[in-house]
Amino acid sequence: MMKNYDQNTAISALLRGETIPVEWMDELAKVKTLSLSDNQIVDPSGLAALTGLKWLYLRGNQIVDPSG
Repeated sequence: MMKNYDQNTAISALLRGETIPVEWMDELAKVKTLSLSDNQIVDPSGLAALTGLKWLYLRGNQIVDPSG
């Protein structure tokens, strides 16, 4: 049985390069604004799958190469 959708869990999995269920991706596709400020994100490339984003806040992270 699949775990219930949780946006934080789904985004964390993407940032770790993990595969998430299609149903979760469908939910994440609806996200327009995402704030991940003040975390320890080094590589944001997993967020490329979030094609519906209009605003992404990453202030206070450890990103060296924003192209991911």
